[in-house]
Order: sequence, then C-alpha cells, then structure tokens
Amino acid sequence: MTRRILISLIFLFSCTAQMTSKKITKNNTELLYGQINKEQLYFDYPVWLEQENVYKPNEEELKNIQGYDKDINIYIFLGTWCGDSRRNVPKFFKAIKGNSHFKTILWAVDRKKKLDNDLIEKYNIKRVPTFIFEKDGVELGRIIENPKKTIEADIQDILLLKK
Repeated sequence: MTRRILISLIFLFSCTAQMTSKKITKNNTELLYGQINKEQLYFDYPVWLEQENVYKPNEEELKNIQGYDKDINIYIFLGTWCGDSRRNVPKFFKAIKGNSHFKTILWAVDRKKKLDNDLIEKYNIKRVPTFIFEKDGVELGRIIENPKKTIEADIQDILLLKK
C-alpha cells in the first residue's frame, strides 16, 4: 500500500512539474515569460480558458477554418499582463480548435515586449498579441493586437478562405 501511494505521489509530482511555467516578476507583477504552450497558459491563467469557452464564433467561418487542410505554423506573441491578449488569444484558440494542420508556437513577452532571443526583432513585434501565419517559411499574414473584423474572419482572410 505504501508503495502504491509513493508511486502515485511521484506520478502526481511529475505531472505537476511539467506544468511549471517560466515566470518573472517585474514591477510587482508576476507574468509568464519565454516560450510557453497553451496548457501552461491556461494552467496559470484559468480565466483565459473560461474566455475561450464562452466565445461564440461565426459558425460558417469556423467551418471554413476547420476545413483548412494545409500545414501552417502560427507564431503567437502575447503578454499575460495585456488586456488585448487576454481578450483575443482565447478567441483565437476557439477559432482554430480541432484543426491539426495548425501548429501554434507561443511566446510570452514582458511589458517592454522583450524576449531573451532575437525573435522580437526578427518578426518586428511592436504590439501584442501578434499572430503570424507562416506556410513553408513564408509569412501569409498577421493579426496585430485586435482583429480588423473578428478573429475568425481575419483568419479566413489570411488563409483566403472566403466563400
């Protein structure tokens, strides 16, 4: 019995350790920093998951996005301290949910929009969130800060899915 409890505790600890995020504290504010994933983001900020769950995207546009069948890398630069990120990143995840052709790579920046690498300069990030769509290393388009229409309509426009 003791062995079973010990194994359970080790398993629980290893699962929790995987959800440890790289956080920094600046100006008395704790924030995620560096490369993260959606699971870490929602683990540390469960209200973002709630935002995704309540968002109601346009069904027709959603179907078009779900039917997209080409591999796309989507680089997402966000700030966990940023209201636009809090509002738009969960909507974005709801819009692309279920399409395995979309690979998201998330980078959490500090308030000065800095990282410990050269990606901010490489991708010319000035505002967050910024969603950059790349296919075969070529940028197709980006959504900066707030969508022009809606998240799903802007995704459709970038991927030329208008019908």
